[in-house]
Amino acid sequence: MDKMDAEMSEDERWFILQSRSCKPTDIYASKAWLLTGKDVYPKNFSMQFEDYLLEKESGKVKQAAQYLYEMFQSFPNEEKLLREVQCIAETLQTESVTGDSVLYRDLFTCLPNDIQCKLLLNVSDQTKDTIEQCKTMLLILNRFPSMIAQQGVQLVESLMSAEKHAHSHTPVNCYRKYLVHDVLPLVLRNEATDLAPKQLFKWLQKAIEFYVCYVSQPPSGEIDDKSASSDILSPTKKYSSANLKRSTSILGLPDKECHISRPWDNLFDVMKLAGLKLGWRIGDFFNKSRESQLQELDVLQDQSVKSNNPVLLKQTLYCSTILLLDCVYQYMGKVDPTQFVGKSSSYNQQTALVEIPQCTLANSEPKQKRQKLSGCPDIMSSPGMIQTTPIISNLSTASKCWDLLHSEKYIKDFSKLKQHLHFDSWNWLKVFKSDLLIYQGNFMESINLLCQSKGNSTVKLREELHLASNYCCISKSAKCCETVMSIVNQLFSVKAISDSSLPSSPANAKNRQLMLLACSPENILPYCIHLLLMCCKEKAFTSSLSDDLPLGHMIVLSQYNWPQYDFLFLDAVQKIKKDGCFSYSNFFNYIVNIDMLEEFAYIKSHDGGKLNLDILPVNAKLLAQQRVTTRGVNKGVKEDFKVAMDKQVYRSDENIHQLITTFLTKEESSIHESLS
Repeated sequence: MDKMDAEMSEDERWFILQSRSCKPTDIYASKAWLLTGKDVYPKNFSMQFEDYLLEKESGKVKQAAQYLYEMFQSFPNEEKLLREVQCIAETLQTESVTGDSVLYRDLFTCLPNDIQCKLLLNVSDQTKDTIEQCKTMLLILNRFPSMIAQQGVQLVESLMSAEKHAHSHTPVNCYRKYLVHDVLPLVLRNEATDLAPKQLFKWLQKAIEFYVCYVSQPPSGEIDDKSASSDILSPTKKYSSANLKRSTSILGLPDKECHISRPWDNLFDVMKLAGLKLGWRIGDFFNKSRESQLQELDVLQDQSVKSNNPVLLKQTLYCSTILLLDCVYQYMGKVDPTQFVGKSSSYNQQTALVEIPQCTLANSEPKQKRQKLSGCPDIMSSPGMIQTTPIISNLSTASKCWDLLHSEKYIKDFSKLKQHLHFDSWNWLKVFKSDLLIYQGNFMESINLLCQSKGNSTVKLREELHLASNYCCISKSAKCCETVMSIVNQLFSVKAISDSSLPSSPANAKNRQLMLLACSPENILPYCIHLLLMCCKEKAFTSSLSDDLPLGHMIVLSQYNWPQYDFLFLDAVQKIKKDGCFSYSNFFNYIVNIDMLEEFAYIKSHDGGKLNLDILPVNAKLLAQQRVTTRGVNKGVKEDFKVAMDKQVYRSDENIHQLITTFLTKEESSIHESLS
């Protein structure tokens, strides 16, 4: 019972009871009792509220609105009235079309504008919960834009204070969401709102951090219960190891309120609105192509450096940072969709950016010259990958933004901005940096970064591909071999691998050759073989040791996807001819290519130079030694070589893919030994 009800006299209560008793059968009699009672007791709230309910239930909206207005003027703090006004405010925040909702909306519309505003302000003042208060204030600011200058900044400060006191360990929380998604656009659009640059930069940083963290939530990530205050956790937010996120979530909000349809566009809008207040000319910068964006950034950078204009410097800094983050997110979402919740890739698997070491002949350009290729590499892709142009464009744009932000003019301010945005806490950005270093040819830096990281099993394969690529590029053959064999063992332990090939690099390429390598066994194995070939070639043609083991392994591996590596075999033959001899005990175990067999048969012949080939199987060597002992001459060696070659020809139809698989499995220690 309300305070006023308790204080009513028996006569006052009697009028209300008489009215209620008549209501079911005679609405006019019910109304008459209330009118009489109001004349006798004009200051009785309960009697006026009863009359208001009667008009509302009868559908007489204008009259009910008039009574509501009069009560609000005379009894602004009555509990019943406040509850009724709260119901009206809640209805206005929904899109419900039920009978009561339509009635409340019509009733509110019939009130004078100033009373509408006062009613909602009263509801806001009476609300203790910050989020509910924010919802009511948003209703006020949207309906009465003239209130934005007075109430907007105050609401921003209120939300920021609530977030601070909630001690949330994630920026993706209910307070930040309402701040950057709902309130800031209203406040920034209002021309009458006077804001200091320091304030604008702080708000902009809040928006960047929220939207970037929102879109980059990991699929298996959990929000730590300790980081959330009990007063902001809704009943739907129960976090445990058994309840991992499979869709974007916002701490403190129910699932139905967590979806933001255009997060990047929303961030761009906040950026443009804040930019106008700061004197920036952003225009449609974020809607342009990557190429046009880079051109515009180049112009902006030149102007800011030449004029040393702090406004242009700040604009360049923030535009470059947001463009960098957008490009990295779009790139990582395609090459490693497992990084983000709800993100899918048309390839449905991870993709590793790797270097394709040039298969130049041993006697072509000097090594030092070969390494001085263009800094802007060409990028191929694994067979079956489509629409890779946006991936490459995002990577290239991100690289240029990264360089700009780390230039002497911007590095200091960018470092401060990174601290404000907590860059170091974004794991996906660390993963991208490995790709960036490979793209830029900073192989040693990439190795150091990868060795410091601790990835899970799925990320580990991608990291090992990066490591193998880097080691090969800096001629660390032993480390490359170790990493490659680790990858190969992982592949063979999972399932049988179907035959496949690595796309060939253009002949006499002027630029470095990179590849977006799909992380499937069918694509990884050819790349691993390519790296081993490059390591064996490097060792065979540069080592001062007279060991033919690397050369022999190179010849075996060059059979893969024949004739892709036929020139390496021909180069090997030239070396053998130059040396005059060749020793490889596994020759007849793994070399079955008919072209190779014919070439070796020829160089063993009189016409081919009668080279000394120590390649016979062990049993054939023992037989030859017995002949030397019993006869004193070695007349049968030619016949033994011919017989062995004839037998080997019958193996020329063997499955090369299976043969190379067997070679990699059984000869792992030998391969390690040859490259150490």
